[in-house]
Amino acid sequence: GSIFMVNIPQKISKISAPMTEKEIMDTASNLFGRKENNLQEETNISFEKYKGKKILVVDDDKLNLKVAARLLKQYNPTLTLVESGIDCINLIKANQKFDLILLDQMMPELDGISTLHELKKLQDFNIPTIMLTADAIKGKKEEYLKEGFNDYISKPIEKNELIRILTKHIK
Repeated sequence: GSIFMVNIPQKISKISAPMTEKEIMDTASNLFGRKENNLQEETNISFEKYKGKKILVVDDDKLNLKVAARLLKQYNPTLTLVESGIDCINLIKANQKFDLILLDQMMPELDGISTLHELKKLQDFNIPTIMLTADAIKGKKEEYLKEGFNDYISKPIEKNELIRILTKHIK
């Protein structure tokens, strides 16, 4: 029988187009109280670095694919969006090349872990594969890493985590 009330100050802004690098840096500086140059160095953001890089996003939920595409779009990669692990495997078998795969766990027919295990059976498969999941329970990240994923990002995707993933795994 407890009642909790929380006030969270928010700044509402309407974004009609993807933010520029400077706008993101200014926003991040305001949020985290850091100077633009320091944040730039800490996160090693370079939008040009990702231009044309090929990213495959696998999720059975069309809304999740749209959200991921919108978040990634500002980095100018070449995006491929598919709705199943089977489609993902078929693209790789057809010699489609990707720099990164974001792979959802909870999908019908073939879940993310099973999809990764099938991909790893393919000759010369070495694409960094990131678990993309709403399963943000303590210990899950370690479990997914043990299954062979290169990293883990939870839904909803936070921009800082996305930047960390891109910086770490796209060469």
